[in-house]
Amino acid sequence: MPPFEIEQYNFFAKLPTELVEDVLAYVNVRDLSSFGQASKNVYTTSMPLLWKSISLSDKQIAGHAPGEHDDSDMIAILVTLASNHWLASLVHHLQYRCHLPPHIQKNDVQGLSRECSVQRSLSADIRTIHLVKQAMANLTNLKSLRITHGHHYLVQAIIGQLFRADSRRSTFMRALVLEECSTSFDPLHFSDRLDFSGLRHLDIRGVSLGNADSEPRWKVMVKQGQQAKYNDKHSKTYECRLQDVQGELGEYSKILEWRGTRNEKRSLELVDDDEVSYMSLPQDRPESMPLLPAEMSKPLPRLQQLLSFAVDKPYKEISIADFWWVHNIFECLERSILLPVFRSSASTLTSITLDWDGVITDRSSRGDSPVAKSILTKLLSELFSLTFPNLTALHNRPAPMRSGVELPDIFIFPSTTTTPTSSDLSTIIFHFFTRHPNLTFLNWPADQFFPQSPLPHSPLSTTLLTNLSSLKSLQISTCLLRPVTPSAQSSLLTRLHNLTTLLCPSLASLTSLSISGTLPSFITREILRALRLCPLASISLTSPIWPGGFVSTWDDPALVPAPIDGSESWMESWRRLGDGILVRDEPDDDVLALETVRRINAEGFGDEVENKARAYRYGEESPHEAVLGVVARYFRSTIRSVAVEGYIGCPVLGSPGVCGVFLEPLRHCTRLREVRCTVLPALEARDGRPTVKRWWNSKMRDVEMWEQERKIGAEKTEHPWRKMGREVVEAFGPCLSEEAKGRSGGVRVHALFFTDGMDVAMDVDIGMGGGLDVMLGYKGPYDEPDELGVNSFIKSERYSSSAGSWDQHPWMTTFQGIGVES
Repeated sequence: MPPFEIEQYNFFAKLPTELVEDVLAYVNVRDLSSFGQASKNVYTTSMPLLWKSISLSDKQIAGHAPGEHDDSDMIAILVTLASNHWLASLVHHLQYRCHLPPHIQKNDVQGLSRECSVQRSLSADIRTIHLVKQAMANLTNLKSLRITHGHHYLVQAIIGQLFRADSRRSTFMRALVLEECSTSFDPLHFSDRLDFSGLRHLDIRGVSLGNADSEPRWKVMVKQGQQAKYNDKHSKTYECRLQDVQGELGEYSKILEWRGTRNEKRSLELVDDDEVSYMSLPQDRPESMPLLPAEMSKPLPRLQQLLSFAVDKPYKEISIADFWWVHNIFECLERSILLPVFRSSASTLTSITLDWDGVITDRSSRGDSPVAKSILTKLLSELFSLTFPNLTALHNRPAPMRSGVELPDIFIFPSTTTTPTSSDLSTIIFHFFTRHPNLTFLNWPADQFFPQSPLPHSPLSTTLLTNLSSLKSLQISTCLLRPVTPSAQSSLLTRLHNLTTLLCPSLASLTSLSISGTLPSFITREILRALRLCPLASISLTSPIWPGGFVSTWDDPALVPAPIDGSESWMESWRRLGDGILVRDEPDDDVLALETVRRINAEGFGDEVENKARAYRYGEESPHEAVLGVVARYFRSTIRSVAVEGYIGCPVLGSPGVCGVFLEPLRHCTRLREVRCTVLPALEARDGRPTVKRWWNSKMRDVEMWEQERKIGAEKTEHPWRKMGREVVEAFGPCLSEEAKGRSGGVRVHALFFTDGMDVAMDVDIGMGGGLDVMLGYKGPYDEPDELGVNSFIKSERYSSSAGSWDQHPWMTTFQGIGVES
């Protein structure tokens, strides 16, 4: 096709803007950028698409350690936004993140900090902060902000500028996501100058308020690239690195104090390792010169301005006591923006997401610090005392217990054993739900709906049950309680029983259900049966043990949920010589129970309408029916999406075994469009030690050989990923409804593979052709984040692979990961 003439480009100006934007939306970013240089009309049409959503992120320096930061791309974008008001006004969605993946390591103070890595970054350089402030001031039409694992000072600059009460924004910010980043900042009244009104969606995940120790604690944070070189009285030279969040500035201050008391005249020199990033900037980007004041040309003034920015004080008035990280948790809470965000946006919020992982970190071995629990109770009491008149979605997701403390009890319904008071947390939460009757989406811990002795028949409880009956989506998350005594186990089972019998049967409008965490299979089955009146279209079940099947030692009500999640004694019996493959021969009682499953499958699941008409009674139906059999019995005419995720006991490709029995009920789900399922590859054992790592390495070699054969023109062979896609078809195709597979697009199977350091997924579309299962297309393998923490119990070092993410593997760049069958 010949290139366009100038007149043809100008023709774009005569077309409706909406039509042109819809067409250009299909063009990739690189081509769209080149296309925008053709003419003025095309430029003004393409730039809004190109700049609608941007990401600020550093990257790993090629050939350096993962902890090294290259900020050049981020600085280039900041210069453009700060110098071009029109382009900045086109940005609607902004994301800022560090290139390092979150959850590498928790520490005492910030979820952001990383104790064991030496990292250099310009995030604590006042020039970068200055550019950030100018760029953010020009984002007048920004609608959403997401900060993931951001560096402390840049987070302070971004939030401080975008949410200033006197901001020049022409539109309200609609969505704010803070994940693994700071919420406590050094200026004492930092939040007083901020205005979060207008927010509709607020998502807080893994943030940190501070350390639960009562004593002040100094902590080394992510390092930047500056260091102070100084001489002591013996003329020896030392270096003092300056930290991203001032972790060692105390040492630097002692140097200055020592020099002053001894009338030290020797030189004090600051060396900036990353100076080169700014040295060439005026020449490469002349528009950057007026953006950076001349006084920032030398290291010492830059450091002084950095400290002034950090605490919002003149440099000469600064003391170590101004920095929040030397204070205890009570003072950190006063400096946090967490509660001010909720207070300021209460009138407009429609969706709230809370993930309490890392809110307060406790160094005690049992995680039962009274200081931490008291501050959490205070925080929750103030939060749930607020009223959000437009709230429709509430996600309260406690993360799996790792290095933090457990939340206090947050029961929704009152108890008969306690006298309610206005200051009691359970009473506050109960009244919170009665004040918010418009909730349609709720995520809550499974054992925190009802206490052991609930008061379900009071007028207020009845009103609350009526309010919750309008829910459209329900997510039941990990149990907070980790019982270690018989009485604690009994209490947990009683509360789960109350949830199943008192709340679930009253719900009749649910279309989406998610159960994640450590619920045993028999509870999952009972919850599904209790929800039989709901027109469920989506069901998601996730657990360390594959929830589609059962394991007798986990499924026996008398032993649930023994033992404690993640304990070495529990993992030992499932681990084969540390290789990470968590499978085990079926014990005798499971073999007997399988006969029951096969018999129920053979008998069919009866008429769905008649099944729903029967009243639910707890424990009345078979204790060994497959979980997907319950889905087929009550929801086969409405279910469109099913997810069963968990690696212990999951299906193995090429070896149907007993898992095929548990998948068979899907044949009855005629409207099914998507299946998400964890799988293990077919492994070759050596000396009784099958390893996933060896299998993936062999796949990488197969891809390499396939590429080499293609280059030399050898006879075409089947691509290894296409072959793996066929294995997914062979495993799942026979278990799916022919009617569902026969629809346009077939049924998409989202297969999740276990690997040694990351999570890998592959999408395979299964259809029908000539009465046989066919692969309509495939995508992947690709990196799939484990957001629900399903695998955190079996991966001791998350994201620890030096090779980087799956998408960064060199052989993943040799193809687009998409195949379409002719």
